[in-house]
Amino acid sequence: MDKNIQKRITDCIGDNLDRLITIDWRGQGQIHPLYAALRKSSTGPLCMSAAQRFVEKVTEGTSFSS
Repeated sequence: MDKNIQKRITDCIGDNLDRLITIDWRGQGQIHPLYAALRKSSTGPLCMSAAQRFVEKVTEGTSFSS
């Protein structure tokens, strides 16, 4: 698959996940300004950036126990 198409699909999925995660259930009005500020400094959806960093850091056999 073309890399541009793959990125557009990934960004679309990420945008939808970001929207789901940032629903302001209590109506306090704090989530969206924080999200908007963070998104300005990001190259794409925040959940996809976090997932990419996770994939880069975790290797097979990594233990998460404390």
